[in-house]
Amino acid sequence: MVYCEGIITSVSHVGLKPRTNVHYHENKNLFLEKEHRDGTIIERMHVTDTTYPIKFEDRTLMPEYGLNIYKGFQVIVLQEML
Repeated sequence: MVYCEGIITSVSHVGLKPRTNVHYHENKNLFLEKEHRDGTIIERMHVTDTTYPIKFEDRTLMPEYGLNIYKGFQVIVLQEML
């Protein structure tokens, strides 16, 4: 949560960014997890690629949406700070 005082000129909608994706590999009966990091995170960790895994060893991965972790993301533009 961020608190700002000032004149806001525009606000984007609140979107979801994936933080962690979990996929299920049916043949091997295992779960694969991929963490996503970009320039908007607070932690000082390196940025990962933004590809969404769909295949592993020529097999289709099934996404487990209930196990995925998402974070809210919104952009605001401030004209001046008070």
